[in-house]
Amino acid sequence: MREDGEDDSEPFRIFAVNWPTLQIFWATWKQWRKIAINNTQVRDCMDWTQAKAALELCGIKRTGWPLIFEGLRAAEQEAIEFLSKE
Repeated sequence: MREDGEDDSEPFRIFAVNWPTLQIFWATWKQWRKIAINNTQVRDCMDWTQAKAALELCGIKRTGWPLIFEGLRAAEQEAIEFLSKE
């Protein structure tokens, strides 16, 4: 995630090895599990069934799944921390 005060409109580098992870993360962003807190829905965690479906639909070979899964877990944790600050 970007640091506070940084311009989100500026491009940033993505290492090629991380590109499949980012594609799956973006594809499943709206598929997160949500919980209700004080009549407000909050993203709780990724829906791993949806992540698996996205991996299959994107045609990513199963041999690449463990590395992508590791990246998704890291991205999920960062997103949860970022969203909890809002």
